[in-house]
Amino acid sequence: SNRTLPSSATGNQAKMASEIDAEKIKTTALEVLAVSDLTRTTMKEVRKAMEERLGLGAGGLDSHKDMVKTLCTEEIQRRQSEKTPSPPGSAEVKDGSTPNKRGRASTDGNDAEQADAPAAVPGKKPRKSEKEKGPPLKERQKTAMTKEAFMKTAKKFQMQIGDKKITAEPKQFKTGSCGFFANSKVTVDVGGVPLTLQCSINLPVIGSKEWEE
Repeated sequence: SNRTLPSSATGNQAKMASEIDAEKIKTTALEVLAVSDLTRTTMKEVRKAMEERLGLGAGGLDSHKDMVKTLCTEEIQRRQSEKTPSPPGSAEVKDGSTPNKRGRASTDGNDAEQADAPAAVPGKKPRKSEKEKGPPLKERQKTAMTKEAFMKTAKKFQMQIGDKKITAEPKQFKTGSCGFFANSKVTVDVGGVPLTLQCSINLPVIGSKEWEE
């Protein structure tokens, strides 16, 4: 038969959790989030990792769910603000959900579409849907021309890498895509030391793999 913890053990666990001050919980949460992939980790997993670091049993931080959720939301917003500004509330995390790369919470089931929808911002018009914007770039370009036409009409061009100009020439890659390719040695100064780099640049045209010969 399954063993159950005595009520005294459960009570001691709750007591231990209640004795941990908010600053300790915050420090532990930040430590866990620092080594977690926020696009995959759920709130439940964050609390479990925190409980292990704090020496608590499973569910030891259940009474602090709201605090942990708030800390995670603030940390995601902070990371997002370092990259690109996001609409207020876009980084709110729901318990049991996984924040996606934009900082929104995605859930399984019927909430998936709603969770991926852009947050409404007062005074701003909602962003157009993908359907209103038109087909994706790959779809628009996959019938732009043929591979033969590209190779006949594409012109080479130059790019500046450090102090050197290198030439990118039209090329049909082994993958089937068409684009431009550049290959050259470039010298750059690193801390007063000239270093030579092998520079190879592939510039495939998006959708060109679908072009007819």
